Amino acid sequence: MAVINQETTDVEQLGKDNDTVHKEGTTVENDNLIVIALEKVELKKSISLLGVVAILVANIGGSSIFIIPTSILSITGSPGMSMIMWTLSGIIQIGLAFSVVEVALMFNKAGGPYYFIYHTFGNLAGFVFMWGFVIFIASPTWALASYTTSLYFLSLIYKGCLPPDGVVKLVAAWIMGK
Repeated sequence: MAVINQETTDVEQLGKDNDTVHKEGTTVENDNLIVIALEKVELKKSISLLGVVAILVANIGGSSIFIIPTSILSITGSPGMSMIMWTLSGIIQIGLAFSVVEVALMFNKAGGPYYFIYHTFGNLAGFVFMWGFVIFIASPTWALASYTTSLYFLSLIYKGCLPPDGVVKLVAAWIMGK
C-alpha cells in the first residue's frame, strides 16, 4: 500500500517488504500496486514591468476614459473645476492602490480581493463578494466597454451627428454576444 504526501509529492511505502516504491517518474516493482502521484499546482510568480503597466492601464483607464471627461466637464461647468475633480479622484485612487498593495503583501497569494475577503471573513463573505463582483462590477464594465466601442465605431458612419441610441445599444449588444 502506498501513501502519498500531497505537500511534497513523496510516496511512502507501507506494507510488505518486497514491494518497493520510488518517487514520481520511476518504476514500481509490484504489479498489484497502483501509485498516483499528485503535483502541487501553483501560479508562476513572475510578471514583467510591461505586463504590470498593461494591467494597470486596462483596469484604471479602460474604455470609460473616453466617456467620463465629457460627463465631468458637463457636471462641473468649468475646465478648472474639472481638473480639480480629476486631481482629487487621482489622489483617492492612489490611496486605494497603496492599500491594496499593502494587503497583497500581507497575504502573498493569488486571488486578489476575493482571497483577502475569504481569508479574513470566511466562506460566505467570499461567496457573496464573488457573486457581487460578477453581477455589479464585471457585467456593467463589459456593457460600458461594448457601449463605448459601439459609440465610437458608429461615429465613423454617422459623421457630424450622434448615432441613434437604439442603434448604439443594438451594436453594443452584438459586441457583447461575440
